[in-house]
Amino acid sequence: MALGYADSSVSAYREVGRRSEIAGASPHRLVQMLFDGALGNLEKARLAMEENDIEARGRAINLAVDILVELRVSLNHEKGGEISTNLDLLYQHMQGRLMEIHRHGGPEKLREVVALLAGLSESWAAIKDQVK
Repeated sequence: MALGYADSSVSAYREVGRRSEIAGASPHRLVQMLFDGALGNLEKARLAMEENDIEARGRAINLAVDILVELRVSLNHEKGGEISTNLDLLYQHMQGRLMEIHRHGGPEKLREVVALLAGLSESWAAIKDQVK
């Protein structure tokens, strides 16, 4: 019984830490956190695929799709112009690939989405000093 309490206490502590980080984060950092969250969930999906755990794969993919939706919603098409439009199309493509994986599996499709998202994340991290 005490172990269950400890587990819930650790989870609560992590949640408070995450919320604190979000509250104090710059817009640039928030986007980076979304990239990190999506990539983390895609790693969970990959591991679930290896273990043939369809339920865990589905949960992880759904969370990654939700994050991609959030990234799309955060785009400013008025200020972003062509870059914003291209990112929107890329996020849509990744969402579609993830939905295909959700229905049919496919590690090669997952690797494609991971590569695209990792590239965006690295590019985003590289411009950190330019957006201050």
